[in-house]
Amino acid sequence: MVLSSDKSQQLVAREYKQIFEAASLGIARVAPDGSWLEINDRLCSMLHYSREELLDRTFQDITHPDDLDADLAYVQDMLDGKIDHYSMEKRYFRKDGSIIWINLSVTLIWNEDGSPNYFISIIDDIDNKVADRNTIIELKNRSEYETERYRNLIKNSFNGIIIYSPDGRVLEVNNTQASMLGYKPEDMLGMSYVDWDAHPTQGFIADFAEQVVHKRVQFETTHRRKDGSTYDALVVADTFVAGGHRFIYSSTRDITAQKNAQARIIKERNLAQHYLDIAGTMIIALDLHGYITLINREGCDILEDTEANIVGKNWFENFLVTDDLDMVRGWFDHLMSGEVEDYRYAENQIKTTRNQQKLITWHNSLVRDDSGEIIGLLSSGQDITGQRRLEDALKQETERFELAVAGTQDGLWDWDITTDKAYHSHRFETMLGYSGHELPDTAEAWAALIHPDDKDKAYTKVQEYLQNPDKAPYENTFRMRTKDGSWRWVTGRGKATFADDGTPLRFVGFNTDVTREMNHQKELDHASKHDPLTGLANRFLLNELLQNALYRSDRQERMVAVLFIDLDGFKGINDRFGHDVGDLVLKEIAERMNQVVRKVDTLARLGGDEFAVIMSDLEDKQEILGIVNRLLSVIKQPIPDTLLNVGEEVHISASIGISFYPQETDVGSEALLRQADQAMYRSKQKGKDQYAFFDLASNQQMEQHQREIRRIEMAITNDELTLYYQPKIDMRTGTLIGFEALIRWNDPEMGLRGPDTFLPTARQDNEVMTRIGRWVFRQAFQQLADWKRQGYPWQVSVNICNNELHSHQFTEFLSGLLEAHPEVQARDIELEILESEALENISYAKDIIKELQAQGFRIALDDFGTAYSTLAYLKELPVNTLKIDKSFVQDMLSTSGSLSIVEATIALAEAFRCKVVAEGVEEVEHGTTLIMLGCDFAQGYCISRPLPASKVTEWADSYAPTPAWTQAKRVDALRRSVLYSLLEHNIWVSNINEFLGNQASELPPLNPHQCRFGEWLNDADKTDWIPDDQQMHLREVHDQIHFLTQEILKSSEPQPELREQLNESHIELVNSLDRLLR
Repeated sequence: MVLSSDKSQQLVAREYKQIFEAASLGIARVAPDGSWLEINDRLCSMLHYSREELLDRTFQDITHPDDLDADLAYVQDMLDGKIDHYSMEKRYFRKDGSIIWINLSVTLIWNEDGSPNYFISIIDDIDNKVADRNTIIELKNRSEYETERYRNLIKNSFNGIIIYSPDGRVLEVNNTQASMLGYKPEDMLGMSYVDWDAHPTQGFIADFAEQVVHKRVQFETTHRRKDGSTYDALVVADTFVAGGHRFIYSSTRDITAQKNAQARIIKERNLAQHYLDIAGTMIIALDLHGYITLINREGCDILEDTEANIVGKNWFENFLVTDDLDMVRGWFDHLMSGEVEDYRYAENQIKTTRNQQKLITWHNSLVRDDSGEIIGLLSSGQDITGQRRLEDALKQETERFELAVAGTQDGLWDWDITTDKAYHSHRFETMLGYSGHELPDTAEAWAALIHPDDKDKAYTKVQEYLQNPDKAPYENTFRMRTKDGSWRWVTGRGKATFADDGTPLRFVGFNTDVTREMNHQKELDHASKHDPLTGLANRFLLNELLQNALYRSDRQERMVAVLFIDLDGFKGINDRFGHDVGDLVLKEIAERMNQVVRKVDTLARLGGDEFAVIMSDLEDKQEILGIVNRLLSVIKQPIPDTLLNVGEEVHISASIGISFYPQETDVGSEALLRQADQAMYRSKQKGKDQYAFFDLASNQQMEQHQREIRRIEMAITNDELTLYYQPKIDMRTGTLIGFEALIRWNDPEMGLRGPDTFLPTARQDNEVMTRIGRWVFRQAFQQLADWKRQGYPWQVSVNICNNELHSHQFTEFLSGLLEAHPEVQARDIELEILESEALENISYAKDIIKELQAQGFRIALDDFGTAYSTLAYLKELPVNTLKIDKSFVQDMLSTSGSLSIVEATIALAEAFRCKVVAEGVEEVEHGTTLIMLGCDFAQGYCISRPLPASKVTEWADSYAPTPAWTQAKRVDALRRSVLYSLLEHNIWVSNINEFLGNQASELPPLNPHQCRFGEWLNDADKTDWIPDDQQMHLREVHDQIHFLTQEILKSSEPQPELREQLNESHIELVNSLDRLLR
């Protein structure tokens, strides 16, 4: 017989994977349920399947039906613990349906808890050997002629062949079997199986013969050679009948090399598994297609499943969440392409078998074979789900604290006095325009940001507090420099901790940005001293500055000149073209004069078309002539139609009166201004475009003045005066609350004259002014009594003049009127006091006001904001109503300054619990805006012009509320910024239209981020309350407006379609802002 043995492939690779793939035998890891967990290339090529195709099947699927029961029985015995391994010959179906004989050797690997983990199967292709064996059996049953051929086949078989007699003695043995055992074939004849089996059992042959009668058997055992050495053997036995006798046939194969290879594989894998299992991270290996080929115990714990259930599954299909699938797949494909060697750090969500999501961080590296080809990916992962949850919780707590701090809009600071280190919160830094941690952490760096003019005061405040903390809490207001070099006003408040000896240790506090409040106060102070139309100094500031100039003149022995300027023909311009054009004329003239006067001079608007100039530090009177002549020259230059848009040039001139200080007799500021006024009248007598010096010897001006006074007196006597009544309403309800009585003069020479044409002259004569005032009150009381008798429960407001306000006889006069008209109650009369007149002698006026209020009269402060106003003065005047001057109301839709003053006045009224009434409401938009700001009461041309008494009841009976007003609602402080942004946008659109109409030479900003509306939209402090979708819509529409404007400007054609789109976008933006206000 010919001895042959299978050659074992020497496994030299260090790692289990390389051993597995390099083996010449088919090797597989099989789950207890029969599914393939891992297969090598040799097994795939043996069965003609691809790896993916084979992994989709079980070993049962490819096993020949006649061999399946035996195979499953062995499997069950191993699972029951009866055997720890088995070997058998069996048949598999290849992919093409053909049959291959294989020798299968199986070992079961157990988990530490005693549960089965997986099988390791080693498969050897014995298709040729089985063919030899079958041929022998076939020949033996042939004729004697075939017997010799049969024996030759046995002799040359690669397997050891033995024929046993029925009693178990060797009848025939081939060379292969004899060589395996170390005998010569002839020496083995007559021997029994127990002579070489290392574990013989009594009655083996009988039992064996009994078993093989029913079926072929296969078992692994250990054979002992003649020299005492042993080897592992796989024995396959069967019986055959010849000559009426049953013989036993066995085929034996030396499987020592195969068993050693299997043991080495198991050892290497167990060692690798040990290293993997003691690792503190998840270890997982994927093949080129993303199928899991290896996972350690930590990985199984993270995925909440066993290794048997995990290995062989596709990683992407089974363990990735949908949101991260494309991203991770992209990483994987990038790695598998070989473009990068590894991803040092990656992070993504996975899902476990129990559908729990976990966050894993990965370190990935490629796995290559000996030739350098990429065969897979080895990744280590760390479960950071809990860590991230703690981080998120900490972040949330930090954000909650920061939001709480941010909600106060205060910047925190913490100064460690012992080390001079200072901490600044994020809000502290952003308040000054810095990003995170840009400011140095020292108190010295913080102090360097304080305005030089405020630094000493701020330092003193800190030291005073630290030296005597119980005296008063620390609070200080000063300016700090921002990153862009501008200054912000802040109010700092804080508290320090001290050592036992009183040494300060730590100073903690916060800064509040009060820039807006300071600027608002500055604006209000400015408005109280400046003319709202021209921005020039008003009468109050003029008087203050004139007094200062006189004081300096006395000290320096220099002269002061006062110029009183009155425009010639201005009333005609107003009457012909309207007040809006008149305002433009006044602004233009003011600008021209401002270019002429010296920087040290003061130009003021006294009211109407009257201006004044203070010129100080003069050596002689002739110095002023050059400036006077230039003033007359620039004033009389035509005002172009491009400015006024009235269809023609407008011409105007001025008359100037001049007085000087010092004089031979003592004279004060009011007297100087009055003298200049008288000189101005003298210049008018000389004709237009003239100037005149005040001359004590001249009575011409006084005579003219007296003539006008006498005409006014005659008007009172001849009953030429009359009262008109302008309605005042509650705009939100449409309720008529009363009227303001306004005087008119039916002048036989000049027609119906308003109060501005004669009251200024009358005010210069107290007696005449008193007569006019008394006449007005008598008429008002009489008319109100008539309305009361007709059933109208109205109130009437009456203006009182300065001399009445300072006379106790006035209160007695009103008491007499109440007695004469019992229908009228004191509460039905509201007394309106000009702000400027009330402040001339506030202490005396306060006493008169209190007396009037004690009688039941209500007091209103008229034209509020046109004189010098402070909170202190307002506190001293116990008024019931503040009336916003019409100049602010009419300008508030076109100038943000006027809107700010209106808002401030409303806020002051609320603070002092006063009713507030707006004058000069000439457009519906005026009223709507006022309601939104909190002012419900108003009067003006939009409601009604002043009416004669005969028309009042007719108007009252037919008046219908304005729907826009009744539907309007007050907005909170947060939404008031929307009003400002809407105003700024409307101004921008108006400027664009003027430019497109060639009415302006300068373009407003075309960049959507540089216009005032864009700045507001990008200010998170003002817009973070607006929902994100609405903010996005506002930005889109706003950007579209700027884009369309730029496109129109690029074209030389009119572009009507683009202009229509621009108008539509503008309307949409206005409507969107209006919705925010609702």
